[in-house]
Amino acid sequence: MNPPQNDTLLRALRREPTDYTPIWLMRQAGRYLPEYNATRARAGSFLSLCTSPELATEVTLQPLARFALDAAILFSDILTVPDAMGLGLHFVDGEGPRFARPLVDEEAVANLAVPDPERLRYVFDAVASIKRALAGKLPLLGFAGSPFTLACYMIEGGGSADFARVRRMLYARPDLLHRILSVNAEAVAAYLAQQQAALQAAGVPVKTHLIAAPPAEAILRCSAAEDADLIVMATHGRGGLERWWHGSVALDVVQRALRPVLLVRVEQ
Repeated sequence: MNPPQNDTLLRALRREPTDYTPIWLMRQAGRYLPEYNATRARAGSFLSLCTSPELATEVTLQPLARFALDAAILFSDILTVPDAMGLGLHFVDGEGPRFARPLVDEEAVANLAVPDPERLRYVFDAVASIKRALAGKLPLLGFAGSPFTLACYMIEGGGSADFARVRRMLYARPDLLHRILSVNAEAVAAYLAQQQAALQAAGVPVKTHLIAAPPAEAILRCSAAEDADLIVMATHGRGGLERWWHGSVALDVVQRALRPVLLVRVEQ
């Protein structure tokens, strides 16, 4: 497989010498860009922007035209996965994401299932479209949210200042929270695997670099099965990550900042 023309980030992840520290941003495409705001207005809503492969490709490429960045990152949202589970995602101006059908009782948790990948086809089509548009110039990073982060939104029904419902479930019904986390872990693993498969189906012979957050052994199994390196982001620092993943992987710190980033290279 041929490396991209600018492979500085990939070499840094492998702890190889680089001429400079590579840069990419978590919210690389966003409201700080006038062209993003124009595209967002054309889309009509943030969710419409996420679900259009053409527009998602357009906004993914916009910051690359302005800045000398070292990777593209898929434009999407972590809550597309629970939306595909049937929770009814929508965005309220000034408030952020909301779910029409949050997990408020045992029946809702019991009915939770890993979504049909076809319900997320627009994401996978965007992955393939972006990679083709990059034309081998830069790496493309895919991503997914952590099972616990998703669970918090799914239980609370949106953002929360105190996560009271999540904490109540944790202490009163830990079995329900464990089921949600188990389903989410399998869903995220499948989601990342499908991002990799989208590149292969598009005839792009490159190794994929996926971003996820702990904790989920299923995500690690996905990385091993798909021959994809996994970039792990967490707020706990290096020590917490080393305690989480141990024995089967090698951890390399590539960024020491507010959010430590580590490459997890699977040992076959």
